[in-house]
Amino acid sequence: MDAIEILDKFGIQLEGQRLRKGGQELTALCPFHEDTRASFSLNVQEGIYNCFSCGAKGRIWDIIAACTNLTSDEARRACSNHLPIETYIQKSQVKKKNPPPRIAIDTSQSQR
Repeated sequence: MDAIEILDKFGIQLEGQRLRKGGQELTALCPFHEDTRASFSLNVQEGIYNCFSCGAKGRIWDIIAACTNLTSDEARRACSNHLPIETYIQKSQVKKKNPPPRIAIDTSQSQR
């Protein structure tokens, strides 16, 4: 399962996304700041991201944690176990965070 499939499983889509030639790198508008150019890069196979504009970097579960009420550790376990997000949201006692402005979250989807 690659990073795009994992984000899709959680109902998260990055705006302006485009795979580069070769299919390993996805570029998109950065979800962590107002962005007009695609400065956000995500390695699809490794699940590592970097924004060349604001300097945000991390793993795929950091994006998921920012968009849900999961901690980074809970999001990491959800990714590795391929379990439905609802399993972890119900267990989470973390105060709900507001999603970053440029990420669309579809909560109506279940695990595929």
